[in-house]
Amino acid sequence: TARPTTAAAAPQGLNLSQAAVSLLWLPASRPWIQPCSAGLLRATAHSVQSSLSVTQHGHSITPNTMELVQDAISVMYYTLQHHGQYLATSAGQQGHAAVAAAAECMLGALQGTILVREAMASAAVVVWSAAVLPNAPPAAAAAAFAQGITPQQLQQARLQSTVSSSSSSSSSSS
Repeated sequence: TARPTTAAAAPQGLNLSQAAVSLLWLPASRPWIQPCSAGLLRATAHSVQSSLSVTQHGHSITPNTMELVQDAISVMYYTLQHHGQYLATSAGQQGHAAVAAAAECMLGALQGTILVREAMASAAVVVWSAAVLPNAPPAAAAAAFAQGITPQQLQQARLQSTVSSSSSSSSSSS
């Protein structure tokens, strides 16, 4: 099992991501990137996680590093979009571990406050992409998401609203 990238090695991983993002959007690159897609995804996730971890110790991230993190998040997105089926099936345990590392990294980033808005949106898309592997039809995934999450949230909001309105009406009648 690969160990997470150290904070000192994180910039090297971000540089790898910067090079990869310039290639991943090219359809011609897909056949030769696919065999290394699990390693690329996992290395990128660990680099982002390590880069963001410095904020837990009171350090800030430079604008340049944030830009590199955004590129790395794009690498995770492109890798999942174009090689997700391979990662979920043919890549075996390495593919599964890479998808899990990317999803966990982005979920952690979404729970924090360090990422800029554009990176947060991209992080959410990475988590979504990892969740719907292997290649779930978008309509089915959207329906499952809407049925599985929205009704619970609506019910919770209704209950909170009912509790709030009954509390305020009993307060005003006193």
